[in-house]
Amino acid sequence: MRTGPGTVGCYNIDRVDLRRVQREVFSALPVAPPITLETARLDTPIGPFFLVVREGTLVAASFDGRERGMARALERRFGPVSLEEHPDPGGIVARLRGYFEGDLPALDAIKSDPGGTPFQQRVWAALRRIPVGTTLSYSALARDIGDPDAVRAVGTANGSNPVPVVIPCHRVIGADGSLTGYGGGLERKRWLLVHEGVQTQGLQVRLPFDAAR
Repeated sequence: MRTGPGTVGCYNIDRVDLRRVQREVFSALPVAPPITLETARLDTPIGPFFLVVREGTLVAASFDGRERGMARALERRFGPVSLEEHPDPGGIVARLRGYFEGDLPALDAIKSDPGGTPFQQRVWAALRRIPVGTTLSYSALARDIGDPDAVRAVGTANGSNPVPVVIPCHRVIGADGSLTGYGGGLERKRWLLVHEGVQTQGLQVRLPFDAAR
């Protein structure tokens, strides 16, 4: 076998399409089997809630209409995935149902693994420390993670939360008490806060969902 300038192993790059060589090499590599993730759908007072669970831990959730984007995010995170429907993976559906029916501490018993960057993980962990029935401003959340100048980055991480409700990004509001944004829509954020007993001026805005009992 000749080696030297113009050759790669036994292939002469003057004669062989390098892209074809790469296809042949990579096609011979073993392919990892897809990761099995369990899915379930829960009907809630604020719309269908779709959730994805891996080995008893919630890894993603979304209100109706966003499942396709969530599936793409899961593939970017885990590689090939196989989604299998399950009535109550890890008992999480039962705990969520309990929360929506008034058992507010039920969220604390749900294990979650949202993935993300180290900074996002710090923000999302801080969100889970916000007690039910209370709220924080974005600046207070930034101080809570020890990075008071990162208010904008904290807001971005808050908006990127892949596990809404369980990681309660809805408990972060504006410094003036306004609701600000929410990926599931402000009407859902308002409902969740009223459901949890929060009292703030921003909740006086009339929105489609009525949380009155």
